[in-house]
Amino acid sequence: MPEPSQDNPITLRLKQLGQQWKAFEEGSDAPFGIWKVRQDASRMIDALVYMEDTEEGVVPSIFLTFESDFENPETYAFELTREFLTHISHPTSRASLEEGGVNIDALEIGEIKDTKAWLQLLADFAGLVEILNGHFVAYLLPRNNESPKEWVKWLERLIQMDIPDQIRIMLKEETQAPLLGELIANYPDRVVVLEPELDMGEAMQEILAKASKGREEEPGVKFQKAMLGLGQAAGQQKMDKAAALAKEALAIASAQGWPHLQVAVLFTLANGYIGIKDYESAIQSYRQAQQAAKEHAEKDAAMGGQLEAQAIIGEAGCYLGRQDFKTGAQTYALAGPIAHAIEKPNIELEAWRMTGFCFHYIKDYDNAWRYYRKALEAGRNVESAMRPSTTLPYVAEALLKLHARADAGIKKYELENEITELLGENWQELLKTTAS
Repeated sequence: MPEPSQDNPITLRLKQLGQQWKAFEEGSDAPFGIWKVRQDASRMIDALVYMEDTEEGVVPSIFLTFESDFENPETYAFELTREFLTHISHPTSRASLEEGGVNIDALEIGEIKDTKAWLQLLADFAGLVEILNGHFVAYLLPRNNESPKEWVKWLERLIQMDIPDQIRIMLKEETQAPLLGELIANYPDRVVVLEPELDMGEAMQEILAKASKGREEEPGVKFQKAMLGLGQAAGQQKMDKAAALAKEALAIASAQGWPHLQVAVLFTLANGYIGIKDYESAIQSYRQAQQAAKEHAEKDAAMGGQLEAQAIIGEAGCYLGRQDFKTGAQTYALAGPIAHAIEKPNIELEAWRMTGFCFHYIKDYDNAWRYYRKALEAGRNVESAMRPSTTLPYVAEALLKLHARADAGIKKYELENEITELLGENWQELLKTTAS
C-alpha cells in the first residue's frame, strides 16, 4: 500500500493515536486497552492497525485485527485461532516472517483450541518474532456479532484469565453505542480507556483547504466547506450552528441550480434534529427536501423520485419518534407509489413494510395485512439473490403472525408456499442475519 504523506491531516491524527497507544503500553500493565471514540472517528482506530504495518508506525508492537464472526461463545476462540493461523500461513506473511528469521512451523498447535490455547499461541508467536519493547496486540473486531451481550460475557471471561505479558487486547467502543461500560467499571485494574481528541471535522476542513488552495471563492468549494461544517455541527448536536451552515449551503446550492445537493443538506440537518429529538424541525427539513427532490425530478426523474421517497420515509420515521403511528403509516404509504413508478423495489418494499408495521402496532390488523402483502409483492421485483439481505424475511414473519387476526383471504399453507418460493426453504434463518 502507498505510504501516507507526513503532512496529511489524517496521518497526523493516526500518529496521535499511535502515540496514545504507545503511552498506554509503556505506562500500564493492564492487558486491555479500550478506545472510546465518536462515530466519525471510529474508522481511524481500524486505520491505526494498517498504519502500524508501514514505516509511518510509531508503536514497536505487532498489531493484528481479528474479524471472525461472533456466533457462538463456545466456538469463538476456535475461529480466532483459525483466523490467526490462516493469516500467518499466507504465502506473503510466511515469506515476510522467514526473511526475519521466523519459522512458524516451530509453533506448537494443540488439539484443544479454546481461549487459553489461543492466548498461548499468540504468546508463543510473540516469542518467536522477538518483539522489542512492544507486545502482540490483538484487535477484536467481529465482522458480524450475533449477540453483543454474549460477546461482552466472553470478553469478561477473557479478562479474568491469566493473559500472557506479551499480549495486549485492543477493543473499540463508539460513544453513541456504549457496550463495554460494565467491563470498564468492573475491572479498573485490567482495563485502560483511551479517549482521543481527533476532531475529524477539522481534519476534513484541513484536507479541503489544501485541495482547494487558490479556488476558495468557487461555489463548489464554498458548498463543500459549509457541508463539512454542517455535518460536524449536527453530529455534535450544535443545532444553532448547524442551521446557520445549512442556510449557507442551501443558498449556494439554490443559486447554482443544485436541488439534489439541497436534499443532501436537508437530510443532514434533519438527522441532527432527530439526534436531539426535535422531531418537528426534522419534519420541516424533510418536507423541504421533498420539494427540492421534485425540482430535481424535472432533470432526472429516477433520481428525483428516489430522493423524494427517501425524504418521505425520513419524515415518517419522525412520527414514530413521536409515537404517532397512525400518521407514520399514512406518511410511509406516500413513498410506495413513488418508488414503484421509478422501479426501485427495495425502497418500495421498505415503504410498504413500515406502513404495515405502523398499522400492526396500533392493532389495525386488516390494514397491516394489506400493506405487508404489498411489501411481499414488491419483494418479487427484487433480484432473488438480493432478497435474503432485504427486510423481506420480516415481512414474511409478520404476515404469518397476522394470518389468524386479519381478513387474509388465503390459506396459511398457501402463504407459506409463497414465502418459500420467494426466500427459500430455510428463510427463517435469515431473521438472525438481516436487519429489522
